[in-house]
Amino acid sequence: MTRTYFKNASKRVKILAIVPAIIIVVAVVIMLILAMRGPSVTIENRQIRISGLYGQTIDFDEVKSVALLEKSMGEMDSGTRINGVGGFGQTLLGYFNSRSLGETVLFVQAKTSPTIWIECEGRRDVYISYGDSQKTRDLYETLRTIN
Repeated sequence: MTRTYFKNASKRVKILAIVPAIIIVVAVVIMLILAMRGPSVTIENRQIRISGLYGQTIDFDEVKSVALLEKSMGEMDSGTRINGVGGFGQTLLGYFNSRSLGETVLFVQAKTSPTIWIECEGRRDVYISYGDSQKTRDLYETLRTIN
């Protein structure tokens, strides 16, 4: 009887070790998929809403300007990641601190241009670019009407 108990205990220990590892792997895969999709941006109720990981809601009153920069974030100084995703593929997502740009929130594909710059008052500036340049330009055309 003692021998059977230890044999079953060994199986329990293996299961207790494997299940958390599987949960962690699944969680990381889900986060990476969400990061790669890019942000969803909507404009409603005098706000810019950026959904997804590190989502933001920016009131129109906080927007100083919206500009389309004909550079990729890779050509600019994205800086150091404070809290976010960076270094995985070309996605830079989250909070960054740059010597030249200051404290920013990035939702960009590092090697794709152009990049939208939403200059904000009283909060971090926001940069957005998609893997599809035309999608970035279309979003800019929508955003530039808020000023």
